[in-house]
Amino acid sequence: MKEKQWELLLHLLEAQECYITSKSLATTLCLSEKTIRTYIQELTSIVAHHGATIIAKPGYGYQLSIQQYLRFETFLKQSRPFTRQHHILCESASQRKHYLLQKLLLDNEVLSLDDISDALYVSRSTISKDFQELKVLLRPYQLQIVSKAKQGTWIEGSEQQKRAFIMYYFFQQQNNFSIPQILQTFQLEELHHETMIMIILEECRNYGVKLSDVMIQNLIMHLALCIKRIKLGFQLTTLPDTIIFSSTTAEKAATKIVARLSQYLDIDFPKEEIYYLTLHLGAKNYFFAKEDEKYHKKNLMRELMVALSDLGECMEIDLCTDQSLLHRLIEHLLPMLIRIQQGIFLKNPLKEQTMSQYFDVFSKTKHYLSTMPSLHYLDIRDDEWAYLTLHILGAIERNHQNKKLRVLIICSTGYGSAQLLKNRVEKEFHDYFTIVDEIGYYELRTYDFSHIDLMISSVNLDTLVFPVPFLYVSVFLNDQDKQLIQNFIHHKQGASNYPQSLKFSFEEKSQLFHQHITEKQYVIFTQPTTFEQVQTTLLKTLCTDEDSQYFEKMKVQIQHRASMGSILFHEHVAVPHPAFPIGKKAKIAIGIIKNGLQDKHELQDIRLVFLLSPSCIENQRFIYLTKAIVRLCDSPSIHELWEQTTFKQFENLFIQYI
Repeated sequence: MKEKQWELLLHLLEAQECYITSKSLATTLCLSEKTIRTYIQELTSIVAHHGATIIAKPGYGYQLSIQQYLRFETFLKQSRPFTRQHHILCESASQRKHYLLQKLLLDNEVLSLDDISDALYVSRSTISKDFQELKVLLRPYQLQIVSKAKQGTWIEGSEQQKRAFIMYYFFQQQNNFSIPQILQTFQLEELHHETMIMIILEECRNYGVKLSDVMIQNLIMHLALCIKRIKLGFQLTTLPDTIIFSSTTAEKAATKIVARLSQYLDIDFPKEEIYYLTLHLGAKNYFFAKEDEKYHKKNLMRELMVALSDLGECMEIDLCTDQSLLHRLIEHLLPMLIRIQQGIFLKNPLKEQTMSQYFDVFSKTKHYLSTMPSLHYLDIRDDEWAYLTLHILGAIERNHQNKKLRVLIICSTGYGSAQLLKNRVEKEFHDYFTIVDEIGYYELRTYDFSHIDLMISSVNLDTLVFPVPFLYVSVFLNDQDKQLIQNFIHHKQGASNYPQSLKFSFEEKSQLFHQHITEKQYVIFTQPTTFEQVQTTLLKTLCTDEDSQYFEKMKVQIQHRASMGSILFHEHVAVPHPAFPIGKKAKIAIGIIKNGLQDKHELQDIRLVFLLSPSCIENQRFIYLTKAIVRLCDSPSIHELWEQTTFKQFENLFIQYI
């Protein structure tokens, strides 16, 4: 980027509250208005990739609008050495306080009042007022802001309480944090989150510890904070004297995870970190000191029975004889009590929905279960009450049905939500399905689909293709979801009221086909070849208009998807595709293998390969083609597709399945 372009960007940055005309900018920068407009056009494209936009308003001029402040500030700092290194993008008091806490806790800095006021372009009195408000925020965590002349300002308190506050302030109050965003917040972008996920999954699978997607995210969040603090030189050094671990599978898994991460990151984890990681894994078996008998399982069960009896009487339902509910609540409450006592809180992505759609059940669950002596004195947040409410909702649904149904349920938020969705499906569609199992998204890689006809998922699997159809629904199974399942049932039965939105004219089908498949992406292999060579050749046809890293990233993601389950949808048809979308535009490459492959075993009979590349932006129409592929795999005339010799012949046959 040219130096004058950077000067232009800085002028826009410093005047975010108003529009600046091209004439004014031209005068300031000693450039022509035409050059200013050219630079603005180029800058608009650049900043769009770094969390900002440039708004052009006729008659007013230009204005810089920043959506992702941390990302944009990183861009400013890294891109050019002459940018203002101390210019911090804080427009409001809340942004200033967020920045101050980030410096004091995440970066563990000692701050100078003068330096901060200069960096934020506000007065010392404004910063002093911000610090006073932060003191109130920190007080419940026994943390103090300490200021000393000629030394600066910092935060004092126990390491455990600092971590508890970091989790609450930076994550518990906000929704929809992705794992890369978590690592970015802790300035640990160099860590490969996929490697961390695989270490956690492998060791938990080895020791039989089940994890939901949300538990995995909470674990990554906990470990990222742990790694950040250790890198800064701060470690947990004490264990509570009330809890003694037995040799549990969770503790063994935690020990192995920490050992592998220690080797991977080349840092030492103290034994105290294993203890807290075990809590996150949901350790079930503890020995408790005599003075803490109230935590014992038998006492907790007695307390729970009394609370459930009162709750059931209020709701006119027998909860005390639901053994599944009792077992699941005890298994949830034991680690929950210890976590809360140690200041570790889990985030519940279904909290808002649970409280809004099932407020009556939520409030009654919170009221009656809070009377339990073991829970009564604790500060339990609504995220935890929402988890307990999901278990109660599952019991309510079980009470209203007599027959189990058959489908594969896929959920990402744990056993309570999986049970809720399972029982919703059972209640509404007991005449059509039998539920085989409920699994988490990450368990798909090892699941056998040979006896599954339909997946009902609260995780959107649009960018993945499996040999059986799936329906994407809300965990609460709303009316739109019920209609979607009903439409599927009618379609399987050949009913005439299959949704009209899926019926296309020949011209619409042809347009849909050509939107995603070109003649260049249609390759006939007449010479002996391998599946790897076919896949490489087809992948190269998809690289047009993609980033330079597209080819290598696609190879990695295709291999990742293959590890999740078979890509053979038919004995003669393979459908390789990425686990996560890479391309800008959704497209498909097709390979016809005339004389078979040189590979042995399951690949040697392949005659047709569909290499899918969903878009990382939008796949609304692409899904019709993927469903067509699944349908044609069930067609007795599928062999006609690889017997064709021209692209047009293939098109005419394929669009019949759209």
